[in-house]
Amino acid sequence: MDRPDFGAPSDDPQEPLQRELALYAFVREEDEREVRLFFRDTPPNEIAASFRRAGAAFITMTGERAFTPAAPGADLSAPEHDAHHEHPEPSRPRRSRRKVRRSSRQGEATLRYFYSLGEIVYTAIVTAPSGLVRSIAPVYPAAAISERELQERLALVISG
Repeated sequence: MDRPDFGAPSDDPQEPLQRELALYAFVREEDEREVRLFFRDTPPNEIAASFRRAGAAFITMTGERAFTPAAPGADLSAPEHDAHHEHPEPSRPRRSRRKVRRSSRQGEATLRYFYSLGEIVYTAIVTAPSGLVRSIAPVYPAAAISERELQERLALVISG
């Protein structure tokens, strides 16, 4: 947020929001009417409260987990790798795929929160390495359904 006026008052209505979010470490990218803000291990509920105070509307949220492959040798104890089985059973590929799928839920969680303020859409991207995040439902009740879906799908812990 380098400004040539060195902090002189501005007519920008988003200025209070920008100042408040600057308290957290983030990267900011702008593209016409979209602003993407990147946060790492920052409580989403505090970010949501900043948007609420600025008068922003909550649009939706989404999330994903980074892929984390199963540890080498983790499948060695599986029955199909027993010394008595020289030929793998036909169901082996399915079992190994399930284990890989399960292991992918252990990676770093990335949540995207979408807010609207005036004509600008803000995407707040929060990375949660632990998979433990604070709920924004007390600030934006409409987020409760999305949070429940993400909690189930991504094995997140979303606390109130």
